[in-house]
Amino acid sequence: MGQVESYISYILAHQAADGWLGPASSGGGSYWGPSNVLQALWQWAEAKQPTDAAAAANATQAVLRHLLAQYDRMQTAPLASWAQARWVDTVHTVEWCGAAEI
Repeated sequence: MGQVESYISYILAHQAADGWLGPASSGGGSYWGPSNVLQALWQWAEAKQPTDAAAAANATQAVLRHLLAQYDRMQTAPLASWAQARWVDTVHTVEWCGAAEI
């Protein structure tokens, strides 16, 4: 768990000002890569919720901020490439975020 905590802490500490998680990228094919990180963050948030609600809320906010940044980017760069084929990975995260207590 120590290794997981260090990775999660690093990811959360390096979120871009606009909410984007991951390397600076552009184009409609760049959306799928962060979807794996989003899934890891919300699963971690669910695991932390019973014992550390503040940490869970922090991760949940990071996921929401990323999704909003992706929405903004999609206005000019719609899904393309692998992201277009794997859009449901992100939808699962959107569903979870909508159900999460933020």
